[in-house]
Amino acid sequence: MMLRLVSLACVFCLGCHSFVSEGPPQPLSPEGRGETVAPTQPPTALGQERGEIGSPSLRQSGSSQERLEATGEELWQKGQLAMQAGQAERAIALYRQSLKCKEAPAKNHLSLAAAFVTKGDDAAACYHLGVFLESNPEHRNARLYHAELLLKLKRFTDSRWEFDQAIAEAQEDRFLDRQHLLHCHARLLEMAEALQDDYREHLHRGISFFLLAQERLAAGDPEGELPVEALLCRAAGQLTTARSLRPEEARTCWYLHAVWRQLGQSPQSRRWLQEATRLAPFSYLTPAERRALQFALAS
Repeated sequence: MMLRLVSLACVFCLGCHSFVSEGPPQPLSPEGRGETVAPTQPPTALGQERGEIGSPSLRQSGSSQERLEATGEELWQKGQLAMQAGQAERAIALYRQSLKCKEAPAKNHLSLAAAFVTKGDDAAACYHLGVFLESNPEHRNARLYHAELLLKLKRFTDSRWEFDQAIAEAQEDRFLDRQHLLHCHARLLEMAEALQDDYREHLHRGISFFLLAQERLAAGDPEGELPVEALLCRAAGQLTTARSLRPEEARTCWYLHAVWRQLGQSPQSRRWLQEATRLAPFSYLTPAERRALQFALAS
């Protein structure tokens, strides 16, 4: 995990412009909600918003504001240069100074997180990533690193929430990144083992076996070292155990349906589809899983 956090520092330092672009962020290659406070902005005085057009005081206020905004960006740029020079303390001071400017760019929090990671202050880095995510919830890399830091800090509930969000977002992609999904389920499994949460341990191990089977099929090697059928049978065993521990959960039923359908066992598959449908209104499924359930019912 330390290697992943060091890579965070390098990427944040050199590429914050790309992190705040409008396009969708790229998923991490290896592949809870944190207690964060959204950045507040000072209230705007009425005279600054509704001055008379052409008023000297209004023109002076407008030009001052432009200088203030430019200064905030300039301070952030100086912070980036300090980080590249290995001066984390100076960079932190510059980012904090930039945040005092009106309309301070949110990327300051991303850069602060990188700076604190290089100093080994995971708690501060985690806080600033959380603040950044409040205004940039679609930033997948930041969410994943936030989840990793929360896990390292043993804030398991918050970390689990973030990994669940990361899974739900990844499932919305047209082309599934199963390596990314496997990484998230592996982390959730790790937390379940640490907390002795037998249900989640069997659930995430079962889903992981199912995803590995899909990876083997996609690679065109269904009869490799561990055949697809064997992986699916292991998935069925783990998910059945999870189901026995929490019979009210729809998610185990949905994946049992998917496993038995792929094994060609129609009666078993249909049974679990009906059970998932019955429980879905009362338990957790990701948005993509709910849509897939509705599609399966209609087909």
